Amino acid sequence: MTKILLVGLPKSGTSSFQYLFQVLGMKSYHWDYRHGKKIGTIMKENKENNRKLLEGIEDWDCITQMDVCWSNSENYWPQISDLERLYEENKDCIFILNRRAPEKILTSWKNWGKMDERLYRFNPELIEQKNDEGLLKWFENHFETVETFFTKTNRDSKFISFDIEKDSIEKLKKYIDIKEFKSFPKKNVSVNKKKN
Repeated sequence: MTKILLVGLPKSGTSSFQYLFQVLGMKSYHWDYRHGKKIGTIMKENKENNRKLLEGIEDWDCITQMDVCWSNSENYWPQISDLERLYEENKDCIFILNRRAPEKILTSWKNWGKMDERLYRFNPELIEQKNDEGLLKWFENHFETVETFFTKTNRDSKFISFDIEKDSIEKLKKYIDIKEFKSFPKKNVSVNKKKN
């Protein structure tokens, strides 16, 4: 089975993809790995120790959220900081850019543990303009960077750009057997709006 990596942003359907892949019988990880260890933390440690980014993360078919932005030590966005390396080390994978309207991502980020403020605090080097306008531009820039990387620079890659609110699940059929699914599942919708 070909492995799948999501390279979009949090609050852009990662939980829905996680649900979809699990129902399809895949071993999928979303943010957490094992024993409370975050996938992004493992990847950051691998980078710091000159190992492959996904080394030590075993027995997986899909990773639906790999970034972590939790503290001064747990703060790494591999799909932004190391997209090229991630691809070079995993060329056989299916890469999915999970997309959503930037304004909706912004609202979700503000409501989900103040993720916007965490980015500014723990990864200030990633974003120059630390306000709503800058963050919206940052989202758009990430989408454009990923699209360009896969569709122009690495045309042989297995890549799908998928807008969770606009695209039909049929789009995933290019590389994934979606079995009986007729529509993209919606999970974790506005569940934790007041989480701090």
